[in-house]
Amino acid sequence: MSAHPGWQPDWPPRISRVDRLEVIALSYSSVVQLGDHATFAPRLQAIAVQRELDHSAAGEAEFEAYAMFSEPYPELDAFAWLSESGSGICESVAMRRTQVCPDIQVGRIVTLGVSNASLLQIGSSGASRADSRIKHIRQYAPPGPPEASPDVP
Repeated sequence: MSAHPGWQPDWPPRISRVDRLEVIALSYSSVVQLGDHATFAPRLQAIAVQRELDHSAAGEAEFEAYAMFSEPYPELDAFAWLSESGSGICESVAMRRTQVCPDIQVGRIVTLGVSNASLLQIGSSGASRADSRIKHIRQYAPPGPPEASPDVP
């Protein structure tokens, strides 16, 4: 049943049913998934440059020049706020799930886009960790008279 040998979800298998799904655009390490997954770990690294000068005159942007692309993930403690003592240590929580309906039934989903290491999913999820790091750069021409172009008289 699983595409990942040896993986056993802690929930009973369910069937995802969708009457209509419309996605206009899907881009940059993103996924539309109908059904369950064990792990989901998309990663996007991009440098978005807007320039007044052409690339040959302004030079290329390199990933190595920006530390943000090599920094480790921040460690997050999503449940630290549950600790009454304020110590950040979370007491164990007992949880019980009851699936009233064995299927996941969705009527209609319409979305303009799924982009930048994201997921549109109808189904159950295992572990997910998405990473999208984008450096936006705007480079303007130095002040002064505009350079004459050989194409313009």
